[in-house]
Amino acid sequence: MKLINALLVTASLTQAHPKPHKSDRALYFLDSDPQGASVVSLSIAKDGSLGKPQRTSTGGRGLIGNNMNGPVKMDPLFSQGSIVVSGNRLFTVNAGSNTLAAFHIPKENPAHPVLLGEPVDTVGTAPNTVAYSRKNKLACVANTGTKPGVQCFTVSDCDGLKPQGNLRPLPVFHQTSPPTGPPNTVSNILFNPSETALFVTIKGNGMESGFVYAYKVENGYVSEEAVKSQPNNLPVAFGMSFISDASAVVSTPAYGAAFVSIADDLTVLTKTNITVPKQMATCWTATSAGSSSVYLLDAAVPDVTTLNTETMAIGRTLPGYAAGKGNFDAIISGSKLYALQAAPAIAVFDLRHNSYGPKVIDLSGLGNRASWTGMAVY
Repeated sequence: MKLINALLVTASLTQAHPKPHKSDRALYFLDSDPQGASVVSLSIAKDGSLGKPQRTSTGGRGLIGNNMNGPVKMDPLFSQGSIVVSGNRLFTVNAGSNTLAAFHIPKENPAHPVLLGEPVDTVGTAPNTVAYSRKNKLACVANTGTKPGVQCFTVSDCDGLKPQGNLRPLPVFHQTSPPTGPPNTVSNILFNPSETALFVTIKGNGMESGFVYAYKVENGYVSEEAVKSQPNNLPVAFGMSFISDASAVVSTPAYGAAFVSIADDLTVLTKTNITVPKQMATCWTATSAGSSSVYLLDAAVPDVTTLNTETMAIGRTLPGYAAGKGNFDAIISGSKLYALQAAPAIAVFDLRHNSYGPKVIDLSGLGNRASWTGMAVY
């Protein structure tokens, strides 16, 4: 009888205090700390809420860029896509060490990514954005420093990262170390949806239109020759999100964003300019596969603007977190949009039920906000 009672007590305690369920999803951003960079990971619960932040070293140094007033207080690399996840791989940049780091994401514990070997030399200086093609097993990084350009690497479990081809030059001129921006820096590198081409947005001088450089990908090799476009009325070309191989949205802090068309030869043309009312610095874009929306993130405005990709017009506005003071890098997972804030916080927007505003994760105890950048999800 005593044994039965003991078993019942044990069972009741087990029900009252169930074993904590290990999350199988995680959110990541890069802390580009010049003293030593790290991936910051937060587990994602089933309801989309976030766990406590954990740090994993990237094996290199970060960098904080300058503007005309000295070191910037946020957006240290002037970019979108400084950290990316595809399948169980994570890639990020060590802008101060001029290296690219690759990680394996353990399925059973994604908040603790594992660095794969030593980070590799990006051939150029100040790498600030990275892309990965699962189809081609290629990682490509854009450098925005005194030696700018695109460098690609083959990726394999056996051999790690191996350089493919030469550094492909980009229109970034007479840069400093660390880089001075935001004008005259690289913004974003990414593959198109079919992974048959690689695209890079470059801001230009801030007065004239920025640039989009595109490279064909054939038989797993990225062309050494860029198809160079300067889409009309698109100064400070920043974040890019594809709608299809033939269409994309490019953000600009000048007025909001533009829908662009992409020809078969990879030439990029402006289709429609979208002026966002009361915008201040629309720099980042976010979308998800199969979505009819692209979200615009403004560094100085808490609300998030939605573009309808079918009407090519502004759709709804997601009310933001006023104390966050603005939205930076963002990523979508399921029905949630996770956005790094100007304040040391992450805002979690519910894309299905957005009328109540976002939930907020306070990260004020995590150190210097100035070096945080990028957003990726597993």
